[in-house]
Amino acid sequence: RPIPGLPLVWSGDGTVEPIADTTDERGEAAAGWTLPRYVAPRPYDLLEDDWGTAGPTGRMVLRVTTGDQPALSATVDVGVFRVERLDAGFLQACGIVDRALWCWGAGLDRQLLVPGSEDARRPIEITAIRPARHVAVSEDGICALDESGAVQCSNWGTGRSFVPVRGAPPLVDLEDAGAVFCGRAADSTAWCWRTTGGATVAALQVSASLRFAQLAGGESGFVCGRTAAGTVWCWGRNEDGQLGNGSTDSSAVPVPVSGSFAFRDLAASGHGACGIALDESIWCWGKHVVPGGSTVPARPPVP
Repeated sequence: RPIPGLPLVWSGDGTVEPIADTTDERGEAAAGWTLPRYVAPRPYDLLEDDWGTAGPTGRMVLRVTTGDQPALSATVDVGVFRVERLDAGFLQACGIVDRALWCWGAGLDRQLLVPGSEDARRPIEITAIRPARHVAVSEDGICALDESGAVQCSNWGTGRSFVPVRGAPPLVDLEDAGAVFCGRAADSTAWCWRTTGGATVAALQVSASLRFAQLAGGESGFVCGRTAAGTVWCWGRNEDGQLGNGSTDSSAVPVPVSGSFAFRDLAASGHGACGIALDESIWCWGKHVVPGGSTVPARPPVP
């Protein structure tokens, strides 16, 4: 029978915060239980996908005791979730583990037709593409590559599951730029497509002459590509100088970033991009947030 007003003591691994320290009229009480914080044994190296063997791992125990009565306990076995590939959008993220695609975050039921996953606080396996090799996530959708290099995409809120991208050769990687996704083929050509609307989409080759060693996309709808020689070309929207060519005119075809730079690495986000030159100097273009929270536009690259 229920015993109201029974004093309880909560304890366990991690942090236990009582929501109630006595039972209510139904003989019930609750507590919040947070597992130990994730602490890496060494700094993350995202470029090398080296996530180490950070915890928590093992069996975690939550206990509740009252007076001299035997303790009640709940246990959970925790292991490391090793992600081989990882990408995140506005409210969702996806990773590849042992060639399986897993996603978590808000709105996955509308995006991936996974019942009960509206706000997935833990990873849910997406079986539409398996084995998966690469994934890209934006606020507008998810695209993933299978082992053959074929790409399929889905859109947030369309009620459609993954649909194939037509027209592209087998791809080796993916990059997202808002509603635009791009990928590189084995011959280093770049191919892009839009995901808006949930229909089967077709990819178009960005340039017949340019070959890219790396692609980087910004959520405002632009993409930059770095060639093996270190030159950078950008295409897409340009209202904030994202293309780095000194103008604010958008371009459907690649335009060279101003200046005689040779870059060894490239990154883009939002309305701007940055590159690391061979002399280790960093140059940025587009609109960037500076210390203090203000934004500074830079049409040609600035250090």
